[in-house]
Amino acid sequence: MKGYKALKSGSDALGVIGAILSGAIMGGAMGAVMVIGGATGLASLGLSTTIVGGSMLAALGISVGIGVGAGLLSYTSETLIGHETDNWDWTSFAMSGVMGGFQAAMTFGIAYAGGRAGLFTNKLTNMNSAEFMQYLFNSFGRITNLQAIVYATQMLVANTISRFLLTSAPAAIIRKLIEKLFQLG
Repeated sequence: MKGYKALKSGSDALGVIGAILSGAIMGGAMGAVMVIGGATGLASLGLSTTIVGGSMLAALGISVGIGVGAGLLSYTSETLIGHETDNWDWTSFAMSGVMGGFQAAMTFGIAYAGGRAGLFTNKLTNMNSAEFMQYLFNSFGRITNLQAIVYATQMLVANTISRFLLTSAPAAIIRKLIEKLFQLG
């Protein structure tokens, strides 16, 4: 998206490359945060994950650190590769890191909730409708509203689309809102 905006605004080739690299850095970092959040949510249920062995706060701290680092690197790559070295400044550099940290915290929270709700397990993939209804009946009173939404979405549109609808899309929307908020400030 950043690369498209740079191209549309008339940036030269290096400006477009810098914008693409900047977007790739943030996208990769938020993908890593999504994995950490989902794995931590699963681990909180007692399910074994090899990604996160520590506490939820440690995983959140790592995620925020990834977001801060990605924000700093993203800003620097976009300004320096795009020949905007005159526009690089410490305040914008620091704000990019802070914004990246907030974006990572929000992404982690959404993925964590998805992990706790069972969104990253394949438990329901092999169930037919009758087995699913039996599972729901046996779990009555123990399923949270979020789990019910996750299970219904998984049954209706499959696991991959469910993960997109319930974690990736809301996280992307919140990241965009945070970006807009920081641009106003």
